[in-house]
Amino acid sequence: MMRQDGAAPGAKGIFCLMIENGTEGFSFGKKEDKLGWNSQPTRILTFEDCKVPITNQIGKDGFGFNIAMAGLNGGRVNIASCSLGAAQRSLDLAIEHLKCRKQFGKTLSDFQYNQFKLAELATKLYTSRLIVRNAAEQLDNDLPEKVALCAMAKLHATDNCFD
Repeated sequence: MMRQDGAAPGAKGIFCLMIENGTEGFSFGKKEDKLGWNSQPTRILTFEDCKVPITNQIGKDGFGFNIAMAGLNGGRVNIASCSLGAAQRSLDLAIEHLKCRKQFGKTLSDFQYNQFKLAELATKLYTSRLIVRNAAEQLDNDLPEKVALCAMAKLHATDNCFD
């Protein structure tokens, strides 16, 4: 997303350019070490005297902000989906552990507290999956509720799947 000299102020002055790998003056920093989501690399992008042809413009003048916002909605569903996958795997591993670990002569899965806890976590996972699927459907069908539902899905899924 870029702003041209003399462009309109605010969101209307932003346009979108595709910067291709190998463009002179464009480089990637080192891959950052992160605690989580290592499947999504994070790097600093450097633009130093970078010259990009105007033919690399995506969309019309003044539509860069709209393009960014459209990407943000999909990104919210993406992050929520990543949380779902991690939570599902964590729940599967917890169930596996509770079935084989023993305490006081019984498997941990036989204790009512653990059963209740698993039911609570499974409910959070299920409701998160429903809202994420609903948001994705709204986004796919370009319905007016898509923005709010994508934001709600990210909030609900990331909060509940973190548990």
